[in-house]
Amino acid sequence: MEYAVHIKSSEIDSGQWDALLAQSPTATFFQSRAYYSFLETLPFLNPFVYAVSGNGTLKALLCGYVIAEKGLKHYFSRRAIILGGVMMAETADTQALDILLQETVRQLQRKVIYIEIRNSHNYSVLRHIFESKGLKYLPHYNFKIDTHDANLLSQIGKSRIRDERAAISRGASVTENPTDDELSQWYEILKNLYKNRVQKPLFPYEFFEKMRHCAFARFFLVKAEGNVIGGTLCICDTNNCMYEWYACGLDREKYSQYFPSTVATMASIRYATAHEIRVFDMLGAGIPSKEYGVRNFKQHFGGKLVEEGRFLYICNNLLYGIGTCAIKYVSRYSW
Repeated sequence: MEYAVHIKSSEIDSGQWDALLAQSPTATFFQSRAYYSFLETLPFLNPFVYAVSGNGTLKALLCGYVIAEKGLKHYFSRRAIILGGVMMAETADTQALDILLQETVRQLQRKVIYIEIRNSHNYSVLRHIFESKGLKYLPHYNFKIDTHDANLLSQIGKSRIRDERAAISRGASVTENPTDDELSQWYEILKNLYKNRVQKPLFPYEFFEKMRHCAFARFFLVKAEGNVIGGTLCICDTNNCMYEWYACGLDREKYSQYFPSTVATMASIRYATAHEIRVFDMLGAGIPSKEYGVRNFKQHFGGKLVEEGRFLYICNNLLYGIGTCAIKYVSRYSW
């Protein structure tokens, strides 16, 4: 079979792109045309999409973005992030994946310090293909909830259900259509979380403001005493999956009696169940070998713990070491 490589969105037939998204066993929202089109509206990153076709049919595709911090830190923080993994056709052979990964590395290795693929499916049977192209597998946990499970509510920790009920009885509420002020309040909570605890860069406010106007985005912001005290941003895709992309709450502060993180996540899960969304993907639960408070929190919502991992390609080892420290520094001190 002869293969063709596509390195621009204009080279990819939109009908074939949508068809691959609909039938691929490894499809996610993060390889959709809707996601790529959204990335194109963001001035602080550079989106990319690469694909391979054979016999006139799309066989494999991935898309992501290149991003870096501003100022002097730009050079040391250049990175390519590919969410969701690689989307492959059911009939795709390993050669299509091999060609796609080779082209991805070729296109990006002079532009960034590292390339990271954050999987949403299990690629263990194809791991040798990734590794043959220099991509190292990194174990990483996640929780996925089967929202069609009739016993879901009984599997959710009793303390979570109790906390949710107590919060509502004390006056907590959830809004799905935040105003400008409510979204701004939530972003400040999220920004403080990333600065003080997560210690990783966070998208600018513009990302979330634009998300508010997207049909695929759902906000569940928790309010109490007239203030936003937490919430989640979730994504709904055409493959019947809902992703909890960002979540935060003032659980450790004066609003702890409202359990904002629990109320927000429960509201998200209830939405998925009510709208017959098949899977609720919690998008990450940390490295298996390290204690992770977020994992301890997420494990009580009835999900299955999975290890789908990540793949990392380091383009420059020296700059990678410097850049990793630089990103942590940026996250803590450059607000």
